[in-house]
Amino acid sequence: MAESDQLKELLLSCKYYKGEPECPHEKNAGFWMYEKMWVEASLNEPKRIEEWETECKFEHLESMAEEYNIPMSMVGLLSNRYNHWNFMGTPEGFRKMIKEEYLKLE
Repeated sequence: MAESDQLKELLLSCKYYKGEPECPHEKNAGFWMYEKMWVEASLNEPKRIEEWETECKFEHLESMAEEYNIPMSMVGLLSNRYNHWNFMGTPEGFRKMIKEEYLKLE
């Protein structure tokens, strides 16, 4: 698959990042940045994608990836960043953040 086709496919999984060079969102700039990071890693850093998938499994969030149609590696990345910024937040808090903040577009 050509990189441009792969990029188009990856962008279908993004709620905020659509391939633009600068973030057009004021409120959801963090989600845009993490999705951009995920797309770039998906194209260039397969080991990082594997690490995020492992993190998703470690946190027992696979069902969440399936339920909300979010790639497992994206869930792992968002969980990692949620835990970083919330000093090891709870799984319930992460699920609430995904439902109320990530999936709800501005």
